[in-house]
Amino acid sequence: MRQTSALLFLIKLLKIPVSLYSYSLIATLFGVSLAKDQWLLAYSIIIVLDLAVWGPVNDIFRSKFVTVKEKFGEQIALKQSQSLLFYIFTFSALIVTFVMLRPDIISHILVSDYSEVQMQSLNTMIQVVAPILLINQATLIGISILNAYDIFYIPELATFFTQIISILILLLSAKYLGIYSLILSTFISLIILLLFIVVKIKQQKISLFTSFKPQFSDFKQYFIFALPLFIPYLIGQINTVVEKRLISKQGVGSISIIDFGKKFPDMVNAVVSSVLLTVLIPVLARAFVKKDEADFSKNFNQIFSLGILGLGFFVVFMFFSSSDLMNFFYGNSDISKESMNKILQLNIFYSFAIIGVFMYVIFGMSMLAIGKNKLNAFAGSVTQIFVITSNIFLIDQFGIIIFPLSILIAHILSSLYMFCYYPYSKYDVVKTFAKNVFMLLIVLVLMKFILPLVLNQLPSDSSILFRLAIASVLQLIIFIIVGSLLNLEEFISALIIVKKRLGVK
Repeated sequence: MRQTSALLFLIKLLKIPVSLYSYSLIATLFGVSLAKDQWLLAYSIIIVLDLAVWGPVNDIFRSKFVTVKEKFGEQIALKQSQSLLFYIFTFSALIVTFVMLRPDIISHILVSDYSEVQMQSLNTMIQVVAPILLINQATLIGISILNAYDIFYIPELATFFTQIISILILLLSAKYLGIYSLILSTFISLIILLLFIVVKIKQQKISLFTSFKPQFSDFKQYFIFALPLFIPYLIGQINTVVEKRLISKQGVGSISIIDFGKKFPDMVNAVVSSVLLTVLIPVLARAFVKKDEADFSKNFNQIFSLGILGLGFFVVFMFFSSSDLMNFFYGNSDISKESMNKILQLNIFYSFAIIGVFMYVIFGMSMLAIGKNKLNAFAGSVTQIFVITSNIFLIDQFGIIIFPLSILIAHILSSLYMFCYYPYSKYDVVKTFAKNVFMLLIVLVLMKFILPLVLNQLPSDSSILFRLAIASVLQLIIFIIVGSLLNLEEFISALIIVKKRLGVK
């Protein structure tokens, strides 16, 4: 488990350069514009619907599948999964049909100050994007099934390569299709990923595609287990809609500014959350079913430590190099200086916010693994309500900075609440958190004194990329030295694994 956690963490990090390049490319091609805003609104509402309807089922699927497989056998678990997939596809098809027939209902929820022409354009965008819901759900369940069989690397590598394909399509078609090239690249990459997942399931001889008779009772079993989570998910999606409405009132391009401002932190957070969802839940659920306290605690603290270190490294880097990073990716686009300053400010605040989100997610996952769905649902609901009310009542005082601030505060408070119900040694969790934060503070202080001295020695005409490379290498060196001197168990283990994979003795 120790090796699996570290390697997954590193493999998933490989996706970051592709995603960052993709969004810098979007910024260069489309900039901050009404068309980009409409694409984001349409795509966001489909993801909102997807999460509101199926998010809770996706969250509990791995733990439920592993529990059923351990208690009743593989065939029963697969039979239930077949029925689940059938009814998910059926209900999703009905949702997509409704959205395509009445996109105006959705668009009027999202915006209130569009002209008739702009509203019609948004309606068309929603209709075109709607089928993404079907494909996205199929890929999520497929990946979850592979993860339940301890197959992590293949789906992640497949996602990596489909992102490359998406970028290539975007480059080739943007000139001819404009903003619709984003839709084309998204659809094709998702379809390729889905086909790859189906082929992999068949290669592993997982009996998912054999003939079966769908049983609503099997679907209901998963649905009822996930039922408590629907409340926080629903409130969370309301939060997304409220946020979009608040942002859209700030003027044309505001949605794009927020999107670019939080894209880097969101991608790093997605990496860590993906690790948690794919690795942590099945392992913890299996350990809890077997009543193996030692295995449960070891795996939780190990991934908790890796997450804190990984996110902490990113936050420290953004603290010193955010300006150079933003200018490197977005500097050549048509984004104005004023918009760039807002993006830079938001980027730093969202970087700190993902720490709170990480703590919320990992304790939430531990609650799901031990069957405390209602507690997780309550914590999630209160978190989202806090974020919504803060954004509505404080946006005039704080401006758009309230969005990352409310996320940070709400999720930290919620994580502390769930921590109180952690089933085993809380002292070990606190110790893990404290020693990793202590290490990161030392790295931060050293970077504060050393980085300016190093950068001042560089020629005045040094490129942004060179400055970023120097900052990255310097921080990595300090990070490794401090981690080694403090002799942190998880850090040393991860370092040993990396050295072995690189062939270093």
